[in-house]
Amino acid sequence: MKNVITKNYKYLISSQRDNDWGITVNTVGCETIEKNYETYPPRTGHPTQFFFTPSRGRKLDSYQLLYIIKGKGIFFTSPEDSMNIKEGDMIILRPTQWHSYMPDQKTGWTEMWIVLKVQIWTTDSRTISSIKNR
Repeated sequence: MKNVITKNYKYLISSQRDNDWGITVNTVGCETIEKNYETYPPRTGHPTQFFFTPSRGRKLDSYQLLYIIKGKGIFFTSPEDSMNIKEGDMIILRPTQWHSYMPDQKTGWTEMWIVLKVQIWTTDSRTISSIKNR
C-alpha cells in the first residue's frame, strides 16, 4: 500500500519556561495539496493568523521553514518578484518578511513546515550558560 500524507499538524502553546530558553516551536506540520485543488491554503484546521490569500501574501511574527517534499509551486518574495520551487527546496522566512507561496495546479505538492519564535539567536557561551541556569 502506498504511504500518502494528507495532513498532520500541531499548533503548540509554550510555557514561560519554554520562553525562557529563547526559542520555542509554535507550529509543525505536513500537508499534501492534491493537483487541481480549489483553494490554497485550505480553510479548515488552521488558526486564522495563519490564513492568507496567495495574491495578497502575509507577514508572520516568527521564523518559518517550509520544505517541499513532492511537487512544485511558486514562492513570492514581493508581489512583483517570484521564483519556482520544487521537491527538495527549503524556504527560510524571517519574522515580518512579506511572502506568499502556492503549489502548482497541475502537480500540487506535499509541504512540511516548522514555525519558530526566537528571542535570541546566538552561540555566545555566556548566553547559553545563562539560559541553562534559568
